[in-house]
Amino acid sequence: MNLTLSDNAYLHIKNLLKENNKSYARLQVKGGKCAGFIYEWTFEDELGNDDHIIDNMVLVHKMNELYLTGIEIDFKKDLMGSNFTYLNPKAQSHCGCGVSFAV
Repeated sequence: MNLTLSDNAYLHIKNLLKENNKSYARLQVKGGKCAGFIYEWTFEDELGNDDHIIDNMVLVHKMNELYLTGIEIDFKKDLMGSNFTYLNPKAQSHCGCGVSFAV
């Protein structure tokens, strides 16, 4: 599975895992919001049989591989706040605020 984390995203996830006392961050795709799909992060301690593991800390279940293969994830912080950004080659469109996408 090809998923790329920027240095900023890697460090932010690492810090979140430490703050939440968890071993893994799970990235998944769920239906919702205006464009159709959203990215959702959760924290877990267990690696599942059908999980891909990226950089020894991010889990992606094989059902989400179709939507997340090739994605580049960054973490940006500015005066307006902070958030993950996603460059997803599979996404055909995005909502105006960048939270949801369509394939």
